[in-house]
Amino acid sequence: MSTEWKTLRAELPEDVRARLDMKRQERRLGKALAEVRKAMDATQQEVAARAAMTQNTVSKIESADDVLLS
Repeated sequence: MSTEWKTLRAELPEDVRARLDMKRQERRLGKALAEVRKAMDATQQEVAARAAMTQNTVSKIESADDVLLS
């Protein structure tokens, strides 16, 4: 028996659904950053220097690892 994701998601508590939505948005932002950076022919190190962060942070954002942005 298989259940559709839409059905399973609807059964989740609201806070869990909100966290899932946030993660999806983070992945979209990270992908967009990587696409823009590559279109500019810039390295992660160059973006990091201009944004006053480390290359590791840029990498985590692009790969949508757990990064807290504030």
